[in-house]
Amino acid sequence: MKNLPYATTWVELPDVASVLTGLGLEPTTPVQGELLHTLPAIYDDATHTAVADSPVILAYLEKTYPDHAPTLVPRGTAALQRAFIDTHIGALLQGTF
Repeated sequence: MKNLPYATTWVELPDVASVLTGLGLEPTTPVQGELLHTLPAIYDDATHTAVADSPVILAYLEKTYPDHAPTLVPRGTAALQRAFIDTHIGALLQGTF
């Protein structure tokens, strides 16, 4: 993404919460009324910042690295993309879609 160097760290499902808590991340995703730690998440060594939740990661990368191509969220589409995520992805996670 954004032509930035990165490394992938695989995390076993039972370890997700402890790994993300170790990075200082709070639970982000409501699943059946409970907030859970979920992936994806990133840790930016350059800024010592941990971020979780896809839309939040995209916003972070756009704000922190605006000069790196490609643009992940085309100008003027953030609200539309958030509405789609909230409506469709949120409904899938809640089992109401």
